[in-house]
Amino acid sequence: MRLRHLTLLLLGLAACAAPADFAYSETDALPGADLPTRFAHVSQLDLLPDTTGDHERCSCAAALTGYLLLGGSFGAAAAKFGIGPELTFANVHRLQEALLRAANVDGEDNGVLGSTVPEYDGDGRLTGWRLNPKDEFHHVLAALGLTAEPLLGPTRAACNDRSAPVAAALAAGEPAVFVFGCHGGLADGAIAPPDATHDANHCALACVADGRAWLFDSFRRPGHLARRELSTDEMRAYLDHNPITPYWLRLASPTRRP
Repeated sequence: MRLRHLTLLLLGLAACAAPADFAYSETDALPGADLPTRFAHVSQLDLLPDTTGDHERCSCAAALTGYLLLGGSFGAAAAKFGIGPELTFANVHRLQEALLRAANVDGEDNGVLGSTVPEYDGDGRLTGWRLNPKDEFHHVLAALGLTAEPLLGPTRAACNDRSAPVAAALAAGEPAVFVFGCHGGLADGAIAPPDATHDANHCALACVADGRAWLFDSFRRPGHLARRELSTDEMRAYLDHNPITPYWLRLASPTRRP
């Protein structure tokens, strides 16, 4: 999977969106009674003078949200980078930025790239996978204590038929959390599955919990909600049949936060 990130042009498109959904200040605690509600308010874009990678942070924002929805500790992750443990917008944005800086080892302004190479036998059947040498996403995973399983089709010919590994991931229990490539920056703030006319310039998070599927899309202007429910057809498009390999995220050491 190769994930490219949105450019400054897309922020201009997002600026055409509807008025803000909630009052926003970087010093505020994330509003809401539970983590899914709190992270419904979180963007990768911020108003901080000390962050510069807003438009490159989508995979870092998605991984961080997924880590917390799976039961990870924000305080423990933030402490690795000298960031305070309070769940404020500023601390979340600074942790997103710190993950970007730690993982963007090529130094290019193209975000944190993920790339997985499937391996096949002589009959074209999937036997395993390995990381592309250019993969940077594994640095984000290591910093957060996550593992990521690429959801791969059973054969070379059916490499984009990911329905079986997606079903297995969903059957393993909830919450089930996935990072996937998509096309972002549409005029209405929507995303679309990658295809011949929509390149994969963004990544987002899908979380299945309590029998419902939710999209967390971090490319939202500050003050705009980043979560909505996904339909069954959307889940199939973004996971089962996405030409860009999605990842199934899990905690490497599944201990719940205190």
